[in-house]
Amino acid sequence: MRLGRRDQALAALEFFLNDRRPADWNHWAEVVWRDPRAPRFIGDMPHAWVGSEYLRALRSLFVYERESDRALVIAAGLPRAWLTQGVSVHALPTYYGLLSYRLGIERPGALRLSLSGPLQIPPGGIILEPPLAAPLSHVTVNGADCRSFSAGGARITSVPAEVVLEEETGYPAPTSA
Repeated sequence: MRLGRRDQALAALEFFLNDRRPADWNHWAEVVWRDPRAPRFIGDMPHAWVGSEYLRALRSLFVYERESDRALVIAAGLPRAWLTQGVSVHALPTYYGLLSYRLGIERPGALRLSLSGPLQIPPGGIILEPPLAAPLSHVTVNGADCRSFSAGGARITSVPAEVVLEEETGYPAPTSA
């Protein structure tokens, strides 16, 4: 996700979820063999550090701190399919305070973000990179036009914020989740 490859990141997370060994133990072994039935060494168990790294990667779906410009990036790894029901985050700890948001499809071609929390605005702002079906054409923040956006996201500089992202029309829907 941090490299702008949302679909590949989601595929990797799913791959690792499906590669827990032994499967019924519901965790990741230190050593994984191609043949899950092979009676071979799998390392000392449990390996909490492996699970903690997975959780850190999973957290990045929802939010991560980007050190290069000291920005807080939200929604960069969310699959578009999740937005049908809406995604909510409540009091998620970040370097800049507790983050709460709800992101979902407002209407065809438009997403709505409700952002709140006792949160300091980072020096690089809050960067919203939601899963879009098409490039952004218009963004409003708290009812006012926002000029701080690109085809793939918007920069938010106030909290609380109500953000509406409108996508360009005429693009086919994405095929991946």
